[in-house]
Amino acid sequence: MTEPSSHSTSHVLPEPTRNLTEDDDEPPSSGNSSSPNDGDEVTEPGDKERGECEPDRNPAPLHSASLLSALRYTPLNILLLCIPVSWALHFAAQSATLIFVFSALGIIPLAALLGYGTEQAAARTSASIGGLINATLGNVVEMIIGGVGLQKCDLELVQSSLLGGLLSNLFLMLGMAFLVGPAEQEFHPVVAQVNSSLMMAAVAALVVPTILNGYLEERLPQGEELGVLLELSRVSSVVLILVYCIYLYFQFFSHKHYYVDGKPHRKDSNAAEHTTAVVVAWKGKLDLAMHVAVGSSMQIALGVIPGLVLVAWAMGRPLGMVFDPVQTVVLFFTVLLVKFTIEDGRSHYLSGVVLVAVYTLVAVWFWDVLDAGVVVQGVEVGCGA
Repeated sequence: MTEPSSHSTSHVLPEPTRNLTEDDDEPPSSGNSSSPNDGDEVTEPGDKERGECEPDRNPAPLHSASLLSALRYTPLNILLLCIPVSWALHFAAQSATLIFVFSALGIIPLAALLGYGTEQAAARTSASIGGLINATLGNVVEMIIGGVGLQKCDLELVQSSLLGGLLSNLFLMLGMAFLVGPAEQEFHPVVAQVNSSLMMAAVAALVVPTILNGYLEERLPQGEELGVLLELSRVSSVVLILVYCIYLYFQFFSHKHYYVDGKPHRKDSNAAEHTTAVVVAWKGKLDLAMHVAVGSSMQIALGVIPGLVLVAWAMGRPLGMVFDPVQTVVLFFTVLLVKFTIEDGRSHYLSGVVLVAVYTLVAVWFWDVLDAGVVVQGVEVGCGA
């Protein structure tokens, strides 16, 4: 056969692209395939899986389209009208009960919209960022209550709201997520162990001052123990805030591969009218549910509580990390139970039943316990202390 002349043009159809998978015993023979420089495109193993796990990179919708989608998200958005009504009732000095009712009704669609926004943010970024956004916005309530309580020097209100936020996130929210999620659920064990260790460190910072309160009561002159406990609380607050900052670096930079969701993000996700962690767990996105529930608790323990202690220091309020002994014991066993539940990276609906049941028992116990402030050397801690 004669070779074609240099002036002739040959039109050769390229071979179809072949995807290399684990089932292929060997790559295509070099005799019938061209090099990548010839224009052929070869898909490396795992490219498809990596592509499916990446966040949705479609063009972002317009602001008007996003706002319209949020307003059409749930029929409960009609209750948003209760928010300006509650403001009007407040400035008109109407009944506090009436103001509370309209404010509570206005919170219902806000909770649903927060879940919707979290899921959309996670689809565009990652489950870690979505969980952090949800935890931060959800903890704004605790921050506002804490600020108002410090301004009015209601230290018991501040501590009770923070403890209630921790218990509801660790028991109720996480338990409901396990309960409504798939029958068998898996999440990254390294992430679970890191979360458990950080929560134990935060609880230790709360337990030690409470124990020292009883230990130093008879060993220091009257009036000196409170200063020692406040100094210990403020030093612990700085340490915990530094630990939380390092944890964020660990989560988003140095070890972010542990926090990558291994499931493809669905574009056609529907939404239910539940709280965020329960909704995403019900859809099978347990990693995002864990970031919301446990991440919110960690932010309260490592960020909000230490931050309020330092703010109280600047305001001249004697707020420390000395909690009521009964509350401290309950919090310690709460974190211990959650640690044993999640540290192996597996969960099921029975774990959710246990967490919700314990939350119910704790709620009943505290309902029957009279309010009691923190007492140091026989004196209740307050702004006059």
